[in-house]
Amino acid sequence: MVVAAVVAVKGAERQQEENLVFVLSMVGGRDAKNRIAQRVQRGNQAFASLMEVVVAVNTKAAQRVLRAALISAKLMGAERDAHI
Repeated sequence: MVVAAVVAVKGAERQQEENLVFVLSMVGGRDAKNRIAQRVQRGNQAFASLMEVVVAVNTKAAQRVLRAALISAKLMGAERDAHI
């Protein structure tokens, strides 16, 4: 009876170790997925930052064009006034 109890305890210990290894591998897999998700998120943030830079550059270019058109319109108005 004692031998059977010792064998049962050793079997239970072995099963616990196997379960622990399985659980740790699951946690490791979850950590890997989290790391991948963080990398993707960082990539998306970098892309969004790049888009913000492009929008800022386009806005500055549009402001320059608008200023140039305004200056041109003022010059045309001044020339017209000079001819009258």
